[in-house]
Amino acid sequence: MRSIIVDIDGVMADSLSLLLQQFNQRTGSDYTPSEIKWYDFTDGTLDVSKEYGVLWADPDNALLPAMVFGCRSGISTIQYHGHMVVAATRRPPELMNATDRWLRNNFLFTSGLMHVDRAKDKLPGDLLVDDSPFEIELWERTGRPCILLRQPWNEFYFSGYKQMRIVQAPGRDIFVVNSWTAIPTVIEHISNGTPMRIDNDITPKDISKEIFSKRLVDQMMAYARDDI
Repeated sequence: MRSIIVDIDGVMADSLSLLLQQFNQRTGSDYTPSEIKWYDFTDGTLDVSKEYGVLWADPDNALLPAMVFGCRSGISTIQYHGHMVVAATRRPPELMNATDRWLRNNFLFTSGLMHVDRAKDKLPGDLLVDDSPFEIELWERTGRPCILLRQPWNEFYFSGYKQMRIVQAPGRDIFVVNSWTAIPTVIEHISNGTPMRIDNDITPKDISKEIFSKRLVDQMMAYARDDI
């Protein structure tokens, strides 16, 4: 049995769609998740970090996100194979009761719910499933395998004045998947120590560095100063 740490927002809960729905209604905008191309996205009108603060200011909003497609069946399959699933989130502590209710309301019977206020690489666990490339990078440095669930906002990420792009490079314990369908399969291959077929949905990845365009540098300066 392995202990699987699973992030909530962007992996289990589609909280970004809820955030954009409320923001669009309030401002008359028409943003969609596919337009959010990096973490802490801001374009002068929408500031995602700020809007998450607005969203989570009302604990009842923690009950509203839809599930990420395939999450329920994926977690059930992982548990069927004898693994322990623990949900982890950076949501404010005052949202933990509502978040636990959301998990139960959606029949996501995890083995626990952990509030984290630092990088998840400090957590005990055998494997991490997350949508944050920063969390994935830090976790993999501890020598433990991890799975990045691909989303529009994690195809690229930023470090200093560099744009980081996910590219093919077998040999690391980072796996990028397109959907929850692949996650139980990856976990079983890792658990059994068996070779994994490389296809369009299960792909070991490495990180390569590409130079920012000046426009992106200007947009991301504040973010880059705080990046890892």
